[in-house]
Amino acid sequence: MIKEKIIKITSEKENLLIFAVLSFIFFINLSIKLKTSLFIVFLGTLIYYFDKRETKINLSISLNKYIIVFLFFCYLIITQNTYLNYEIISIDVPSYLVASQNVSFSELPFEKQWESKGPLFLYMYKTLSLLSFKNLVVFKLLNDLLLFFIALLIYEISSINSKNSVTAIFSTLIFLSITSHVWYVSELSEIYCLIFITFQYYLLTKYELNKKIILFSSFLISLSSLVNQASAIFLIGLAVMIILDDNLRNKIANYFYIVFAFLIPHLFFIIIYASNNLLNVYFTNYIKIPFGYVDSGNFEIYELVVWLRRYFIYNEFLFFSILTVGVILFKKLTSKKNKNNNLYLNLIYLILSFSIYVIAGHNYQHHLFYSIVFLSILISHFEVNKSSIFLYLLIVIAAFQIFVFSFTPSTNNLKSLENTFENYPLYQLAKEIDSQLDSKDFDILAIDHLLLLYYLEKPNTSYIIHPYNNFEEYIVQALTQTGLLKTNEYSHLSYYIELEPDVIVCTPQAIINGFPTNVGSEFFNCEITDYKKNYYQFNTDKYLNNPNRDYYHDPYVEIDLFIKNP
Repeated sequence: MIKEKIIKITSEKENLLIFAVLSFIFFINLSIKLKTSLFIVFLGTLIYYFDKRETKINLSISLNKYIIVFLFFCYLIITQNTYLNYEIISIDVPSYLVASQNVSFSELPFEKQWESKGPLFLYMYKTLSLLSFKNLVVFKLLNDLLLFFIALLIYEISSINSKNSVTAIFSTLIFLSITSHVWYVSELSEIYCLIFITFQYYLLTKYELNKKIILFSSFLISLSSLVNQASAIFLIGLAVMIILDDNLRNKIANYFYIVFAFLIPHLFFIIIYASNNLLNVYFTNYIKIPFGYVDSGNFEIYELVVWLRRYFIYNEFLFFSILTVGVILFKKLTSKKNKNNNLYLNLIYLILSFSIYVIAGHNYQHHLFYSIVFLSILISHFEVNKSSIFLYLLIVIAAFQIFVFSFTPSTNNLKSLENTFENYPLYQLAKEIDSQLDSKDFDILAIDHLLLLYYLEKPNTSYIIHPYNNFEEYIVQALTQTGLLKTNEYSHLSYYIELEPDVIVCTPQAIINGFPTNVGSEFFNCEITDYKKNYYQFNTDKYLNNPNRDYYHDPYVEIDLFIKNP
């Protein structure tokens, strides 16, 4: 009896000390460096001192699975649509929409319009675009459903790993919280890849490795690589798991299964492209340009620090949650206990995910999307003790704050989807362009502001769609060699302007290699009326200055719109 009281009093003192230290760290006004340093020292003390007895806690709550799924869905819809009123968040999305809008069985991806992603991605984008009836707001919401599917897979994987639905909830919740940041609320290609990658990871987690699982997993990775080439790297994870699995016999045959299943989807597209005399552009897109992309960038560890710092600004509790996952993982890896094949699988996939960010070398935040998934799943491998309960508390507070912050703007955006869509300035401008032209059979050259093409259901006159790709020499040179991108003695953009399309949209300045550049000085002259008197310039100031046009305000961007005189 006396011993139980001593333990209870000691526990109360520990909890009081933890609360006091946390209050000091979270509520005192300190710099991020000092706060982080204090937090790591405190967390290390918590893990190595207070948890030295490694007391496991029985954390079990009886919750209906359908209620959990419903709560996840509500949280996702609110936190993903805080910025729904902004027409553009990622400049990549308009390019994907335009590249996919005309693809079909009769017009293959890359045949008349080029975008760097794989052909399957463009077909998937086209499908969702059709389902949304080309309403951009509905299209964004449909992409939320894809993210929700990934979240459910994370929940299932974490449930298998931890055998505890409560732990699985926190794995999923931190994923949804991290991806609620504005960097990850766009309709990115990584989401489409992760549908396949996370599902095949779920299969590897749930079932013993055998011939069928290997074949199907490799097939899914192949489909992912037809969305985004970089995701083919996860084949390495599958191959490593074969090496580590002592129960597998004839491992050479299993490697053959990997290669065989991976090649099937690619061979399907290769045959189609070869029969349409487009094999050169297929290999250019999958081999030549990706190597040029990697060579054109450099990985900088400082940008990863910036990524973390932005999360500190976004939500301190979420920032400290991410740090806590890292510290607990370090503790677990330095311990000889409680390691299993699923943990090694998780670590392999996390390393491969981060490799995509490093190898790409451009330090784009969306390249970390894969890492976020497998970082979240890691939580399911942590024993339920005082340090993991502390992590759960951080995640809950962060999720609550993010939900409260997101609730009002999200509900305002969602209560009238049609009004949200009608308030998009480029959509308004597209309708005005349509009213300015007597004939509906007109063509457009859009060097920027590509959503106008999507709204007007017009292809781009230029073979290259993405604005920034126009200024990447390795891309222009590779596509020119295919014969599909035309050019003159000045530039390919000059060539397409000389075709005198009915409408020309451009901006006289662009951010090239990180610096504002007057594009007329080297690539083309955006002031069309200076040298073509058969055009007039349309005033677009009210659309340019509309705050809903773009989340990332670029002071150098203009909407220079020129219409050919009838």
